[in-house]
Amino acid sequence: MSEKRPGVRRVRILICLTAGLLLASGPAAAERIALDFIPMCNTERKTLHFAWDPGWFSRPPDEYNHDLARLCCFLSDASYSLDAGGNPADLTECYCRLGANRSSIRWHYGLDYSGEQGNDQCAYSLATVPLPDGSPLVILTVRGTPAGNNEWLSNLNIANSKEKKQSGKKNRDRQAAQADSPPDLLDYHEGFLKAEQEILRALLDYTGRLGTSPGRIKLLITGHSRGAAVANIIGSHIVEQQLFRTENCYIYTIACPNVTTFSEDVAKSPVFSFIWNIINAEDVVPAIPFNRAGNWNYRKFGNIKVLANAWSAGRAHFYGELRPRMNRTYRYLTGKDYQPSGVGSFITVQLGKLLASVNPDVDKFYKGTFALHKYLAKIVPAMFPSEEEKAEKEAKGPSLSDRVVQKVDEENEGIITKIFEIVNNLHQSESYLSFLMELDEAECFNDAPSVQVVIKGQSEAAVLDAAGNEITKLKEGQTKLFELHESSAACRLGFQMTCLGFPVDDDFEIVLTDTSLFPTPVSIMTERYGADGVLQKSEIETIYPNCGRVYRIRAGRAQLGGWGLDAEPLTGSERKTSLAKTGIWKKEKKRLAFEADLDSDLNLGFGISYGTRLLYGTALYRIPLQENFLGTWEIDGGIGHKTKLWNSVYLNSELLARGVFVPDSDLRDESEEETGRSGVFSFVPALRLSLAWQPLRKAQVFAYTMGSLAVLDFNESAFESHRTTIRPIELNDDLGLVLTFGMGIRF
Repeated sequence: MSEKRPGVRRVRILICLTAGLLLASGPAAAERIALDFIPMCNTERKTLHFAWDPGWFSRPPDEYNHDLARLCCFLSDASYSLDAGGNPADLTECYCRLGANRSSIRWHYGLDYSGEQGNDQCAYSLATVPLPDGSPLVILTVRGTPAGNNEWLSNLNIANSKEKKQSGKKNRDRQAAQADSPPDLLDYHEGFLKAEQEILRALLDYTGRLGTSPGRIKLLITGHSRGAAVANIIGSHIVEQQLFRTENCYIYTIACPNVTTFSEDVAKSPVFSFIWNIINAEDVVPAIPFNRAGNWNYRKFGNIKVLANAWSAGRAHFYGELRPRMNRTYRYLTGKDYQPSGVGSFITVQLGKLLASVNPDVDKFYKGTFALHKYLAKIVPAMFPSEEEKAEKEAKGPSLSDRVVQKVDEENEGIITKIFEIVNNLHQSESYLSFLMELDEAECFNDAPSVQVVIKGQSEAAVLDAAGNEITKLKEGQTKLFELHESSAACRLGFQMTCLGFPVDDDFEIVLTDTSLFPTPVSIMTERYGADGVLQKSEIETIYPNCGRVYRIRAGRAQLGGWGLDAEPLTGSERKTSLAKTGIWKKEKKRLAFEADLDSDLNLGFGISYGTRLLYGTALYRIPLQENFLGTWEIDGGIGHKTKLWNSVYLNSELLARGVFVPDSDLRDESEEETGRSGVFSFVPALRLSLAWQPLRKAQVFAYTMGSLAVLDFNESAFESHRTTIRPIELNDDLGLVLTFGMGIRF
């Protein structure tokens, strides 16, 4: 035994040294691979370098992997790149670089939309990469919406079958669903679901031919936009139908729309934690169909990670550090600079509010005068005209709708053009890829919320930043159609309703008052939205400003620590200081208004006025409708002042000089011939008081009384020529007051 000990010791020493070396070396470093493709918005081939480690797929899929997200975003982008034959040649080469055997690669492109599946299809590709442990990694990449109207029409197919069948929504427990039960179309976006059903069948057929137990197969599924929606639903059906082991499934979606009406608790259940959805809060697509209180309750399955933006990461950090870095890759891929909206989820939220107000539920989306589905179904084909249609449109010139849009765009400093550019810019897969490639996980994502304040009422207000600089101003409860600033945003939601948006990393102040004599109710709704643009909580409060009371409302950071409306009433010297700082009442806007009225003496009047609320000039022309006085006419001129009494009720006080022409009596005598026009022109001083209700921004309905001064031996002919309904009031022997009443409209 003793003779063997030295040999045993040597073996033990060798084993220990080997183990020590293995432990010291740690896990193998990820391989760096170069992948190239032609980006969607470029014609030049571009190359990017990625980490690749098959060992990733031995980690739990509910742990986010930033390198894997980068690779999936690239695959999603490369799925749009086709060769001359219409095949995803770039994607095929990428699969091979990852270790796939070329013979394992399958793709389904060149779709036939005239078949039974119709427009509800997606192109996709499949490949198998052998992993070191012997298990196969099946990669499924689903292409998003290509140029062409077919799949765009499928994107509009929220619930076509439901509208045809008129069937009610079934309430069933997702976890109790049987593996072989058909998916309920009413629980999903129908166009996405039908495309998913076809691809899921193909995936099961593909994996069934591998000759490997489903329990050993590992899946990597990805897609951008429409492709992301399909990938997300596949993940839900893997759980529902127990098709594969979820601990072997890795799903990364890019810019995924909302896909299901299942509750938040179901969609965010831990059973879907292997699904990672990467979205940009400034991108409209991940926000539709809407997720709003009421009957638009669409959402996506799994985790959500939101790219950083100026509102969530802080303006200085985003524009000074993050955007320049991601812009290097974005410019390399696209040849242009990345242009964010700079206002977080503000635009997507306002779009949701607008469309949900037009179509409050899915039924209204399909039915009714303002059903958007039928209009969008006509617009989509027009987005992809043939060469003949393009030539015909150029020959005809811009249509009426084109001219209207252009006019609105010009009046709002090109905001419509800017929004369309932003929408296209933000949804490109290259923008997502640039964020992921240039920024690490901690910098790339941010979950900071934002705040929106909705002001309803005819108030006067100004928004100030932390330095006291004025950002936005409201006149009569209105702002421009859209105002986008780096520090805040404003949107006109309707008559007397404006929404203000703020990030929560800075302090803002809203100074709000009213020109009314009596306290006027103004409704203030404070809303807090998550980083993904989904409403978290809201609160409504009513305040009562008037010309003697100003409110100071703190916004932004004030809503982060606590909650509720911080509205402080100001009076006296504080009120004067706030008004002087904002200049709310200093620059009155001049307006041109027209009116028509009929008075109690059956005189028809037409008028025009121009000026500010404090002082305006007015001119009126009146003619009698009484047959006996058809030769009489009147021109009035004067000045006026508009006083707001309460809410939408106004008092107009006008001092007028009436010029009344009365023809000679023989010109109105039917028994005599007209020999010429002559008569008497009289001057009549008058005061007109009108009480007006303003239901719309520039429209008023008013009732008035006008007192005219009758002076003996001076202007009595002006009154003798009229039939006066109201008996004159005698002031003395020489003076009388003649009252008339009337009603009219101003616009």
